[in-house]
Amino acid sequence: MKLKYVGIFVPALIVLAFSCSIIQDSDIKSAAEAANLKLTSIRIDQAVQTNGNSTATMTPLVDKTVSISIATGTLTRYVEFNAPDFTASGNKIKYRTPVAAGSRIYVYYFSNGKPSTLGIYKENVVSGKVKDSTFYEVYRFRYDASGLVNKFTTFLDPTAAPTTNDTLIYGAGNQVVSILRKTNPAQTISVQYQDAVVNQVTVAPSTSLTNTTKTISFGGNSCGTCATETNSSLSYNQSSPSSGNSGGGGGTTPLTITLNSLSAKPQTLLFENPLNLGNAPDTYYFHPLMILYGQVPKGSSLLHIYMIDWWKLGAGGGSTGNNNFVEKVKFTFNYVKQ
Repeated sequence: MKLKYVGIFVPALIVLAFSCSIIQDSDIKSAAEAANLKLTSIRIDQAVQTNGNSTATMTPLVDKTVSISIATGTLTRYVEFNAPDFTASGNKIKYRTPVAAGSRIYVYYFSNGKPSTLGIYKENVVSGKVKDSTFYEVYRFRYDASGLVNKFTTFLDPTAAPTTNDTLIYGAGNQVVSILRKTNPAQTISVQYQDAVVNQVTVAPSTSLTNTTKTISFGGNSCGTCATETNSSLSYNQSSPSSGNSGGGGGTTPLTITLNSLSAKPQTLLFENPLNLGNAPDTYYFHPLMILYGQVPKGSSLLHIYMIDWWKLGAGGGSTGNNNFVEKVKFTFNYVKQ
């Protein structure tokens, strides 16, 4: 079990202490300086109509060198964070499974620096000693010879078969054009681009287009620097016949994703969408790319593609009028100079 999902082994905690203050964008004068930044925390702010404002922080608790050989390479780094508690009623962001308070998030890295596995687990302590651990979610990245993600596997029950097992297909410009998803029934995720940025994602059973078809479409001309996605803002509409919602006035208003990075170092990632009167709030499910997109080749595009998994519409209420409240989740990445 420990090696099967790579990262289920949990080393002793090494608490990191930093004497430097958190940097600001204005402190960085070159790409070389940005490359030497060390992540100290990820702050997650939520603004939710039914729950007010809340803040959670992910802090690195472990960052150590390891040496674990697996079939696809050698793992050389292990990082562990506290897992934010999203169990409060009304939270905009949630886990896809019931994750207990006090859990942790771990990430294993290959020797080339790319993430291998992210998992969420909790140690079960009995009489002051760790008896065993419960694992909630595990996500696995694999790469082709050119370094692009070609396999992405999700385990929402790490003791069972994969929940989804994706094979990514690339086309011109090394853009993902489709994803073959092994589920029951099998599905195909098709991807379209506009100005080198994802503008439509559709997932449906490969056998027929039924009411389980789900489409996310580019909803505006708001992309800033589309070619690099270093600083961009994208608006999306989502439609799903089975949900009772449709983009562009039928039931849900567009989701906007705004990301800002500095020499490949993520600075902020903002998700926001205004509510429609009579509609239940949308939910953003935690996805590893929300914190790892800057470390994965074409991670920004993959983050947009995998909205198909992490963005869930609320129930439609039949009204198209906005109540002027914009719900938000913002990730802020804080660093120090090494």
